[in-house]
Amino acid sequence: MYLRLVVLVLAFEVLVTVAVGIGIYQGFAIFPYSLANPVEAVTQTNSFTAVIPMYLPELPDLKIPFTSLKTNSQHGGPLSIFVSTVILIVQAFVRGMYLGGIHGWLQGKLPLSLIVEGRRYFYRMFGWSFLQAILGGLLLVLAMTAIPLGILILLILLLFSLAPYLVVIRNYSLGYALGKAPGMLGRRFFALLPIAVVALLGTLFIGLFRALPAPYGYAVPLLSYAFVGTGLIALVMKSLSSKPTAAETETRTVVVQNPQLEAPKPRSPRKLTLLLPLALIPLLTAAAFWAASGSYLRLLDWGTKEQLAGISYKPSLSDVYYASQGRYATYEWLEGDFRIAIDLPDLSNDKKPRELNGVAEITWLVDEEEVSETRTPGRITNRVDVVPLTRTSHVMYRLVQTRGPDGSLYYTSAGGAANLLPGDEKPHQPFEVQTAPSRA
Repeated sequence: MYLRLVVLVLAFEVLVTVAVGIGIYQGFAIFPYSLANPVEAVTQTNSFTAVIPMYLPELPDLKIPFTSLKTNSQHGGPLSIFVSTVILIVQAFVRGMYLGGIHGWLQGKLPLSLIVEGRRYFYRMFGWSFLQAILGGLLLVLAMTAIPLGILILLILLLFSLAPYLVVIRNYSLGYALGKAPGMLGRRFFALLPIAVVALLGTLFIGLFRALPAPYGYAVPLLSYAFVGTGLIALVMKSLSSKPTAAETETRTVVVQNPQLEAPKPRSPRKLTLLLPLALIPLLTAAAFWAASGSYLRLLDWGTKEQLAGISYKPSLSDVYYASQGRYATYEWLEGDFRIAIDLPDLSNDKKPRELNGVAEITWLVDEEEVSETRTPGRITNRVDVVPLTRTSHVMYRLVQTRGPDGSLYYTSAGGAANLLPGDEKPHQPFEVQTAPSRA
């Protein structure tokens, strides 16, 4: 069961990562997950993060964005509301599966169907997820405008934080669980305190793995947090599942009136139920990294592309630079077969699209490290040089229509997004991509 729960965490991580990436590509935000990918989102490897996992371990808890794709802006609108609602519904069902699975595992109710657990607790988990989203939105707004009110919202979330656990452990209705959550937190505070301390230290240690080179800086924290976070949440539920007090016992009959769903008996052999999660865990970890890189966005690009010739230049200290005493920047034109293949609509008429998006192929020079080996008697010397190499790269772009100072219209990624998708190139230093095509 423990491995199945980890698989559930990873599968939901992949789903949300793909959705956030498509949102950056199309320009819509997914609340609250797009908040984990702010403008110019870059994983912070020089900071420390310690958190307590709640309900479901997720990478943004560790200040790791869902995707490495950067965006300069995203908008709301009907599409954003629709996708955010769908993700919220899926999250509620997954939380029901996850917490129900942990509770059944702790109670020894095995074998257990996670689908049945998700159905059992779905409506109550959806109610909590919706309430959490509303309070989270208020917290975000008040944190920037009225800090005392933001702190009050944070305390309210903390006071009622045990409600989803009580829904599963005691089978309470959501309203009744919300009423009992503050008292339960007060009674079990010192029992939960050691678990909180272990969680803070454990996540602090896991967060240090962000400094590892790709893909390990993403995969190791993801996998570690899925395993450790599941164990910590299981400890919390075990502590809350201990023998209730007299005050709790006399009100346990007030439960939600839902028919009990019996889990079907599994037909698969025990070996298969063990081997399948073991096979899925590395596959889902690799899929999560693949989704985080944005490589899957190439699958959305199927239009015919127009080949356009290009030029390449770099800063250079020419005679003009010295003659102007450094007042003018000078450049050196580079020789090569530079070009871009991009799908552009007809921009010559009056009805121009507000945004352009797609995946372009660009042939350009990329500075990469080249290692040469020199052998002498009794010694081997490696020399690393940075040389420009011609590469064909894929660039994901979302260009927003902008009006220039002279009134002309052009498209730029400054108000949208442009990202270099992983390929054969291995840049010596990270760099950013900006695109701004226009036609007279």
